[in-house]
Amino acid sequence: MLSKFFKRSKSNDNGLKHNVLFAPNYLVKSQKFKDRTEYIMGGHSIISIDQTDGENTGLYFNATRTYSANKISLTDDDSLRLGFQSILKDHFLTLGTRKDLVPTQVGDTLKIDFKDGTTLTFVLENCSEIAKQNKGYACNLRTRISEDEIAFFTTKLINSYTFGFAETGKEYKKSLNPDSKRKFREAAQSFLFILKNYY
Repeated sequence: MLSKFFKRSKSNDNGLKHNVLFAPNYLVKSQKFKDRTEYIMGGHSIISIDQTDGENTGLYFNATRTYSANKISLTDDDSLRLGFQSILKDHFLTLGTRKDLVPTQVGDTLKIDFKDGTTLTFVLENCSEIAKQNKGYACNLRTRISEDEIAFFTTKLINSYTFGFAETGKEYKKSLNPDSKRKFREAAQSFLFILKNYY
């Protein structure tokens, strides 16, 4: 019966009217495949752990809250998507950049301001070569992030973000709408739950 709520589609919330059936850190079910295990979480996130010879080698979203991709679209114009991934023991905040953010490149900075006044600043780097074989790791750019910083996203709401372009010295700043703020916090809660308990 629950399966109809967790189909991969671009409208995972259709029929639920944005009500969360279970908490984002609630594991609804898991499914074992040959080289990975898939976890379906409350809030409709689907997360996979890759395995090689019985060892966990990677962690990423198959689908995020209300979105059938490995990152959440956080802006009304779909210019920025954010997600999380882990490769071996390293953790990353991943970016999909479009429209005005297309010029973003390695060495630029991403500053995230939270509603409580806290700011986190990250330096951007290239996507992993693994993404050529597995689109779950795909991104335009990414930045390293600690487990403590991931945990921060699970309790705080993002207020705005600012990209600093190293080549020109210019900045691009934008606020997020309340729905996007909440959805990304829920995605972070799902990711951290699997990271701490299964990875």
